[in-house]
Amino acid sequence: MIEITNGKIASLAPTWAEFRGFSLLLDNPAGCVREDGDLEHIDCGRAAAGACPVYEGLRDVLADLGGSELAGRFGFCPLPSDSYHVTFLDGVSRDNLTTVLSVQHENLKSFVAAIETELPRPPAALQSWIAPALPPVLLKFDELVVSPGLALVACLTPESACRPAFDRMREARMSLAGTLRAEVGVTAGPNWMPHVSLGYFANADGAREASRHLNALGAAVADAMRGAVQLFEGASLYGFSDMATFFRAKR
Repeated sequence: MIEITNGKIASLAPTWAEFRGFSLLLDNPAGCVREDGDLEHIDCGRAAAGACPVYEGLRDVLADLGGSELAGRFGFCPLPSDSYHVTFLDGVSRDNLTTVLSVQHENLKSFVAAIETELPRPPAALQSWIAPALPPVLLKFDELVVSPGLALVACLTPESACRPAFDRMREARMSLAGTLRAEVGVTAGPNWMPHVSLGYFANADGAREASRHLNALGAAVADAMRGAVQLFEGASLYGFSDMATFFRAKR
């Protein structure tokens, strides 16, 4: 039996454990949302075929590589492709709530606890996060990596013509990270590699074992993804209740 030590996984079905918080995500191409009251849930399955070439390619190649085999060998729990997204800047979640400045702690604790109902009315400290101005950028697959958080991620890189726009996007992220640190007390990682989380490993042993096969897996993904690029325009404040459920306030 595979032991589950990853707090984001409730069972190998997979069933995702409750994990609430908020982050800035790059907005997906149009059509990737499902309206639900005051919210728009990420739901890439609703987009027209061909609207999300990178997501569609990752979905298909993961299926071809044998997601069930990865699960059996490494305790890998694949995320539903409908939930695919690219995080721009991590915010506050159960994992770092204790580091929030005392003056903000109770407000943000309540905000996170009731994120589905409170997201349309974010605290004042998050006003600069609602819709930061970002240049459009085309991203494509770069490599597969197992993250420190026990996730299998597909790292993305900009098309060469988009490098200047990508550099401006990174500068904007650094500025927002400074605001997050000053106003909320949370420090974001200084380096940003845009990526799509494909799933999580149940424990560190499975993640380490899978890492030994990444060269072969990554080469297969790169070959299948050749020529696939996807446009991202802007970012928004998104809430999440688990690792497969992300939403923003309705526009």
